[in-house]
Amino acid sequence: PAEDPKVINGIQEAYGFKRGDIVEYTNPYGLTFGPHKVVGFVQDPATSIPGHTVYIDSDFPWFPVKPSSLRKLGNRE
Repeated sequence: PAEDPKVINGIQEAYGFKRGDIVEYTNPYGLTFGPHKVVGFVQDPATSIPGHTVYIDSDFPWFPVKPSSLRKLGNRE
């Protein structure tokens, strides 16, 4: 996950998510899972799967997801 504040802030500003936000995730097949917590962001979006920039506490925490597949459920804990 990203450690550079500029990377983190850029992703947060672009997509409106912050670490600790509670979200639900909808996969490409339309199945929705959650609630999950946003735990981080990729360090260099250019080196990851295109558009996949957000890490959530899912069954696959090493695999970032697209911000467009997330819906914020509530504020940070």
